[in-house]
Amino acid sequence: MFRLPRRIVPVCVAIALVLSVRTLRAQGASAPRVAAIRFWSFGDVTRIAIQTEGEYALKSDQIDNPPRLYFDLNGLRPPSTTHQGVETIEVNDHRIKEIRVAQVNRGTTRIVFDLESPVEVVSSQLVNPDRLMIEVRPKGTSFAALSIAHTVMGSQRADVPIHASANPPVMADTSARSNVMVTSPVRQMLPVLPPPPPQSAMNVPAAPERAPLPVDSHPSAPPPAPLVVKAPGLASPAKRDNGGDRSLVRVLGLKLGKVVIDPGHGGHDTGTIGPNGLLEKDLVLDVAGRLGALITKQMGADVVYTRSSDVFIPLEDRTKIANEQKADLFISIHANSSPEPSATGVETYYFNLTSDKTGLDVATRENATAASSIADLNDLLHRAVLQAKLEESREFAQKVQAPLWTMSVKMNNHSKDRGVRQAPFVVLIGATMPSVLAEIGFVSNPHDEKLMRRSDQRQKIADALFKGVSQYANSLSHVQLARVSSH
Repeated sequence: MFRLPRRIVPVCVAIALVLSVRTLRAQGASAPRVAAIRFWSFGDVTRIAIQTEGEYALKSDQIDNPPRLYFDLNGLRPPSTTHQGVETIEVNDHRIKEIRVAQVNRGTTRIVFDLESPVEVVSSQLVNPDRLMIEVRPKGTSFAALSIAHTVMGSQRADVPIHASANPPVMADTSARSNVMVTSPVRQMLPVLPPPPPQSAMNVPAAPERAPLPVDSHPSAPPPAPLVVKAPGLASPAKRDNGGDRSLVRVLGLKLGKVVIDPGHGGHDTGTIGPNGLLEKDLVLDVAGRLGALITKQMGADVVYTRSSDVFIPLEDRTKIANEQKADLFISIHANSSPEPSATGVETYYFNLTSDKTGLDVATRENATAASSIADLNDLLHRAVLQAKLEESREFAQKVQAPLWTMSVKMNNHSKDRGVRQAPFVVLIGATMPSVLAEIGFVSNPHDEKLMRRSDQRQKIADALFKGVSQYANSLSHVQLARVSSH
């Protein structure tokens, strides 16, 4: 048997070690990263969005002394903005002191929340784009379980329960501080109920746990081509609306920079339940996430969700979120219902008083969870009758309805264009910006329900809504949005 000379063996071993180290470094350098961390502080909840460049395995735990919470994202590197591998983000909102980010081992990023006191948490692992949404509330404020309830949108990923352990490893404290990873909007205090923004985010009479919205094996439709707009040399004035007029919004040349998306219902309020069990609250939450991703990526506008997981938020608090966030548009997404199983089609509403029976019927159903009393009517109407807002809401509704109808008739050639309607929806009354409510289809129709279970169909719905939003934005004065183009 051939043997290497003894003097050569150490050299070969050294070369092998160098090559293996270089290989590991190359593999580590190509691994996806945590892209950004954002947080918002509401009245009784903190919402954190962790954006990632790819998929990851999640492990998490909560520790009591001192109170802290951590998430290990296996398969991700820390953000490129970390200083010597560590990043610290100050929060200081009475629930979370700070957020610390570090790499605990090759390929695993740990995110630690140093808490002011024990909390209850809900996390949602979302896709398209990949991100982790976390909702933190003071302990004892109506979460169904003391462990972290983990849900998923758009893919089948295993639940990851959180159990308190004696003392799991936590990354070392660091004095390095930076706000590089905190992107707008930076903490804005909103006197909102639970949000989540899951029902806007958070508070709910515990509802029975349900599996994520079922996804058929149908391949998802390819994402729409990015909207490419050549930047004009000079700013162009806003176009006239469909009636040939210019509202105050257009005369003043106001721009579109932030959109609030409101997935209807949530938590104990399931909304319509289809004949085969599809829940309206799950469907619209999924579509909302897809729409928000399109707006963020292709229009460059900020997106705020009234809820990002299965929680309940009162109707009045949904527009409160939009107002406090100083949003430029508000779109509430719902699915329709009818005692007639063959009913089909789409419609888009804006707020106005009406005597139309159909509009009143739909508004009555969607307003069922409102908490306002008759004594509040004058105040509600006073806030609603802003002529410029009503004119722009009508224009926005028309822009949304057209592509929504085009999509709907392709889904079901019997689909009916139910048009743009007016109705006194509570969820629209308080909004100070152009606002609409889109009924994206009839969950009560067995044929449409089956289609809306499919990931590719839900993407088409989101694409149609996005087209309406972008067309409305394009009718305002330019240069207003950062567009993303592909080459």
